[in-house]
Amino acid sequence: MGVALDVVKVTTMILWITIGARAFVAVFTGTGGADFLLGFIENLDANRWVVLAVMLAILFFLGMFLDEIGILFLVSAQMAYISPPFDYTLFYMKGVLPPGIGMGTVYRAIIPFILLQALGILICAAFPELVLWLPHSMIN
Repeated sequence: MGVALDVVKVTTMILWITIGARAFVAVFTGTGGADFLLGFIENLDANRWVVLAVMLAILFFLGMFLDEIGILFLVSAQMAYISPPFDYTLFYMKGVLPPGIGMGTVYRAIIPFILLQALGILICAAFPELVLWLPHSMIN
């Protein structure tokens, strides 16, 4: 009975966080925030790689606290979801580990995965034809 109650509590917490994130996105979009941001980015006099790097960094940071929404952005968001301090996946992993293993160990163990995903993002950004080959072959 205790385990079932814990599952209900965690599920409820996740649902409330998701509802809050979706409400924020709806209000942001409804008030014209998305259109303003798009216009602002289009009018920037900056290198496209700098803009992309800044956008990915922002998404990485925000993704640690909010839900994901596109290929580079999805990978960046997924990186954020396995990053401390607040991450469902790491909490789930800790829940199935033996009692003697602390969250610090879990946090340190995730670092190689974050670095590999960052390398994957850099490869996809530098060589977009690798990612776009299949969609382009389906169109032709």
